[in-house]
Amino acid sequence: MIPTGGSCEAFQAHAIPLNLERSFEIVASGHSEKLPIGIALGDSNRYFIDMVNSGLAGYVNDREATWGKPWLKGDLRYTIMAFEAAFKYKAPKSKVIIDDQVIEEVSLAYFTTGLSNVVAGYEIIPGNNPRKCKLGVAIIKDIKSFKFLVSMMRLMFQSVEKNKHAEVLYGKNVTVESETPMTWVAEGEIFSTKTTRVDIGIHSKQVNLIIPEGWKYKYQSNSEKKNAIKSINKGKIPQ
Repeated sequence: MIPTGGSCEAFQAHAIPLNLERSFEIVASGHSEKLPIGIALGDSNRYFIDMVNSGLAGYVNDREATWGKPWLKGDLRYTIMAFEAAFKYKAPKSKVIIDDQVIEEVSLAYFTTGLSNVVAGYEIIPGNNPRKCKLGVAIIKDIKSFKFLVSMMRLMFQSVEKNKHAEVLYGKNVTVESETPMTWVAEGEIFSTKTTRVDIGIHSKQVNLIIPEGWKYKYQSNSEKKNAIKSINKGKIPQ
């Protein structure tokens, strides 16, 4: 992978440096690992190595092309669009099913699921990483307007336990059934807008992904993780 795109969540999850030259050096090194891939089934099928979004996230992606303000880029652009859209988006009644059990029946304001911990540039799904071979699911429910913004901010900074409208869950298979169709996005690409049911799971096959040698995904502390990233950015193998 090379760092082109918006939030670059996959690069954060796999510790790929945003420096283009350094990312090419990692590609050239050829160090790889077999990691799980996900599959999402909606209007069309979409494979992913990172995440799938809907609710407000899908609504924002739908509006992005006509929103204007081309000088805004990356995470800042997405965040401002999301805050503005939070006052307009109407969350449909939805049923969230994880591993064949109905977990929630709610007004689904925000939904994301993925194989790592990073969503829109923030570590929203604590402790999740591809080696676990599980989907982390984060939702914001039964809320709108200003309170929705507050819940989003808390979720971004991992204050899920203080946020009664947000929840983080884990599983192998996730289904969302909504009263009205929602826009679904996999890694920035819209793949479904018409169906009221989307199924998401971990595919039986894996992908051979080139990653920095020595990257562990799971660290005992943030300082240990930051030191590993610094080493990778400098072209060294983290200890």
